Amino acid sequence: MSPKETMKLTALAVAMSLLSGLAVAQERGIGLPPASPPASVTRTVGTCKITVEYASPAARGRAIFGGLVPFDQVWRTGANAATTIELSGAAKIGGKEVPAGKYGLFTIPGKDQWTVIINNKPKQWGSYEYKESQDLARVEVKPTANEHVECLDIRLSPKSRTTVHLEILWEKTKVAVPIEVDVDGAAEKAIAAALEKSPEDPDVLFQAADYMLSTGKNLEKALTMIQKANTAKPHALKQWRMASIEMKLGKFEAALANAETAIKSAKATPGWDMVVPEIETTIAEIKKAMAPKRP
Repeated sequence: MSPKETMKLTALAVAMSLLSGLAVAQERGIGLPPASPPASVTRTVGTCKITVEYASPAARGRAIFGGLVPFDQVWRTGANAATTIELSGAAKIGGKEVPAGKYGLFTIPGKDQWTVIINNKPKQWGSYEYKESQDLARVEVKPTANEHVECLDIRLSPKSRTTVHLEILWEKTKVAVPIEVDVDGAAEKAIAAALEKSPEDPDVLFQAADYMLSTGKNLEKALTMIQKANTAKPHALKQWRMASIEMKLGKFEAALANAETAIKSAKATPGWDMVVPEIETTIAEIKKAMAPKRP
């Protein structure tokens, strides 16, 4: 390394140290509010917990994108330490596979296109140590116009039971990137693991069948499991769920019989008579489905 390169790196290290020291001093100082207060947002999709931590600077009348934050340069997506995103399970960010872990969340703002970057090094001050070689994924997105947002706001907005949008809003610009979680795939793995460990456990069988009912998938398998669960440990709730599965499968006679049994069980079980009206609603739905359709 040449003396000039050494001096440049030394100067950069000193500058980073001073900036970090100033931020720490502000936190430990006389109690003044920080210019860019820390912020975070968390959302759980299925069993995957997603957390974004960042510092939120204010516009304060300044031109932000293309001004304070230059176009076509790597940005920490906030202030102070680089913004981070943490996933407790695997997900797809902008269609790119991202394993569970904590990552740096950088962006390259542009007038007509942004690049959202998931970087393998989450602990960085600003983007001074950022290296493209440490990127895990890059996603290209189009910015859209937005009502004025004074302070940088990062959101995780739910779009479905399997998807949230990572939204970055500041000044009059918004970008959004979908984060998708294979909720049912993760549930199937959890069910398989639980059944391998306790294949005859009525509680495990019931929970698995109840989940399948909620998604409308593998209903024949769900019916077999809930029948075994109810045989081992009869209960109004299991009989009601059994009736609901049978109704979805078009087995209306069996569904009606089990729903009527569920009402008797609920009335005989302390504290469960409150669900009788709901079971009666299920019975009405079964009878409606059984009724001959008028031409």
